[in-house]
Amino acid sequence: MGLGQLMPDEVKRLRLTNPYDPVQNIAGASFLLKERLNKYSGSGDFKDASMRHIILALASYNAGMGAVKK
Repeated sequence: MGLGQLMPDEVKRLRLTNPYDPVQNIAGASFLLKERLNKYSGSGDFKDASMRHIILALASYNAGMGAVKK
């Protein structure tokens, strides 16, 4: 949905009231990317993220966590 192409389950999890509102949508998409980068880098500090971590975070955002796990 919207600019960030959020999935309905993520919209519910993030408790967005209007996923088509650009501010909510970009905020939600940014949060998801940050969350996934933290997961794959194992750190909340982005300077520790390698290119592999960034690729995995983007891939999971695009294809889903389950697809990347496989």
